[in-house]
Amino acid sequence: MAVALGTVACGSSDAARDTKGQAAASTPMKLTVALPAIDATAAEPAIGIAKGYYKNLGLDVQFTNSGSNILAAVLSGQADISVSGLPGPLLPAAQGKNLKIIAEKNTPTSSVNIAAKPSLTSVDQCKSVATTGVGTGLYNLTMYFQKAFNLNWTIKALSAPTDAVNLLLTGQVDCAVADLALLNTVVEAGKVKLLVSAASQTGLPPGFPSNLVGGVLYGLDDNLKAKKQAVVAFLTAWDQAVTLMNNSLGDAAQAIHSVPNWDAQPADSILAAIKAQQPGRWPGRGIIESSAWPAELAFLEAAGTSFPGGVNADIWSYDNRVDMSYLRAAINIQK
Repeated sequence: MAVALGTVACGSSDAARDTKGQAAASTPMKLTVALPAIDATAAEPAIGIAKGYYKNLGLDVQFTNSGSNILAAVLSGQADISVSGLPGPLLPAAQGKNLKIIAEKNTPTSSVNIAAKPSLTSVDQCKSVATTGVGTGLYNLTMYFQKAFNLNWTIKALSAPTDAVNLLLTGQVDCAVADLALLNTVVEAGKVKLLVSAASQTGLPPGFPSNLVGGVLYGLDDNLKAKKQAVVAFLTAWDQAVTLMNNSLGDAAQAIHSVPNWDAQPADSILAAIKAQQPGRWPGRGIIESSAWPAELAFLEAAGTSFPGGVNADIWSYDNRVDMSYLRAAINIQK
């Protein structure tokens, strides 16, 4: 069940502007955004709250900690936008649910990791592997790795990314596929080791693709269209948050730590986490180019994703599953 974090009430007729530069209405535009976790992996929303980016853009945003239910939150209408990895946002198209991907949050650089107990030296020693739920990007990567390394793991699909790391730390599994932002501190402390890391190009299977799409932002097409101005403003604030991190990770970490619910994590841990994520953050300012799409679908199919009608069916095409128009408007980049 989604847990509301409270509303970030924003809106000022002096500061709020629509995408054409005209003064926006004094009533804030409302959006609900489902996040998989409230920690440094959701740095951009916290910065948007702390720095007043949403308020300045005339937005009233409510974030929910939805765990593995982020896809369901959008499909049920409980959230306007969700954040997750592929293939989750794609597959509902087979049931007539027209979700559109509107930005790439990060490349898989920070999430392509297999962490293990310190005593293990290779992936073939992993017998049980923890990861996130079926349909998430990390689960898909786990399935890809299992196939690529020709192994037969017992896979434990969990509701939250932190659960996978906790199971590894407590010895309930041998290995975990998890984001570097969650692993960085325990790796440095020697509590776990990385057997596979895209960031350092360590242990990757032969032929691992270099241009994969990572975490994405998405929503139902009709809802996005109905709330276009708010969606564009939200992506503008996201881009502003990334700019702050690019300019000063220290200032960004302090901003994140100042926000209720995010403040449970120490500021130094937040700094380490967002630093670990930085190389893959907001690639190309979030734009997914059509040229990258065929390789992404091929990777998903190789990882075991089933595409009704075949991966080349029109329903899975870039034009039908991706819409960069909101982001292009937000950052003023044309095709």
